Amino acid sequence: MAMLGKMPKAGDKISDLDILRGFTLRRLNNKLETNKLSSSVLSGLPGANVLLCTPGGEIVNYFADRYGFANDDNVYDEQVDVLIVGDSFIEGFCLEPELSLVGQLRRQGLQVAGMGIRGSGPLIELATIGRYGPILKPKKVVMAFFEANDWENLEKELEQPWLEAALLEGVDFGSPIQSEAVLTRIEKALREDSASEVNVTDVFKRSKIIRNFLALHLTGTSLGLIYPKVHENNPRYVEILIRAKQLAEQWGGEFSLLYVPQTDRFRGLFAMDFAIDDLRHQVLKAADEAGIEVLDLVPVFHGERKPARFYAPDGHFSEEGARFVASWLKDNIKQGVSKTQRQLTLTRSGPGEGKLTGKTTPEADGFLD
Repeated sequence: MAMLGKMPKAGDKISDLDILRGFTLRRLNNKLETNKLSSSVLSGLPGANVLLCTPGGEIVNYFADRYGFANDDNVYDEQVDVLIVGDSFIEGFCLEPELSLVGQLRRQGLQVAGMGIRGSGPLIELATIGRYGPILKPKKVVMAFFEANDWENLEKELEQPWLEAALLEGVDFGSPIQSEAVLTRIEKALREDSASEVNVTDVFKRSKIIRNFLALHLTGTSLGLIYPKVHENNPRYVEILIRAKQLAEQWGGEFSLLYVPQTDRFRGLFAMDFAIDDLRHQVLKAADEAGIEVLDLVPVFHGERKPARFYAPDGHFSEEGARFVASWLKDNIKQGVSKTQRQLTLTRSGPGEGKLTGKTTPEADGFLD
């Protein structure tokens, strides 16, 4: 319930604190009856005080930047070197803003803008690049792929014709600055969602508790015995990667994929990568076909002692995990012309000629969707 933003004290109301509960863009656009990409909502409310979670009775929140994302607004005062799009891992779920992955990257000297909202998948992230990339013109664009739920998120996103339009050449992605009328509608929708108190019903509706119980998921995870999902091949994912790469190249930028593993890989008595790797192989194959460089955290985490420490109990990065990944990314993200020798799991030798090198740096499954 704390993950869903239950107020920490009985009788407290979220409206009394002028704070908005976290949201997903799919739900928000459904509520606003979005029917075309140019008028869609791809961010939160600029300047809003957004509640991430309430662990241990403490409120963790951030103030949205001028576009509605979890950044210090002054990041746009200078040239943005790196744009990272993604879901709650990029939004910085349940971490103070300066301790999130994006916050840690800034603390390490990179001019980074993170554009991530919980529940987002590859198609929303593509649309985000199309809308905000041309005005920021970052040297590097990174799309984070979270293996626990992004494949399922993509399937749901492809059911929205207005969102699928992001794959079309010459499509209007919409203005990065929303009109006052649109902002008023967004605020009204978010405040309506924030007005109701989080209860036990919400937990069952918005989590996988019932499935996990029936499958003895928690017991299986602790033993390293995982019941893997079956992930069917989705050829549209290759199209998304190719399109994202094309968009970045329009302003002279480079595009990479960040592969974020789920915590189940690293908990339990036995390594169970084979139960999960089918999806990873599909993603790496798609990136290979698109000629996309992959920043793969799976072998990086396996090279570390007790990699489960990089995750909080809710399955997102812990403070230590965010700091570790930020440090690794800083050394591996290529900004414009690379000034350092990088070692990557997947390197690009040309369009459609990506190849596995075997080199790595030394050493909640869908809850919010």
